[in-house]
Amino acid sequence: SCFQTLSPRLQELTISFDRTLPCDEPLKRLFSEIPPQLTYFYIDGNLTVSTLIHFLLLLENRLEVLIVGRLSLDYTGCSPLFAALNQ
Repeated sequence: SCFQTLSPRLQELTISFDRTLPCDEPLKRLFSEIPPQLTYFYIDGNLTVSTLIHFLLLLENRLEVLIVGRLSLDYTGCSPLFAALNQ
């Protein structure tokens, strides 16, 4: 609830997860919407390509910097990721 309260004012955000755990579902639950002022987002954890694409679509090119600690391939493969990054 603290995150939801501060969310509209966040400009930079770093989230770290245990290296052995996937962080896809917790991140999707945390963000009902992306903070509107967010320009820097660092995720230190295991993230799948499909979740990264999900965040790229939510962000609508508002981020200046996005860093993902570890990216795991899943059923989507890399083609949709490169297409999203090109847009």
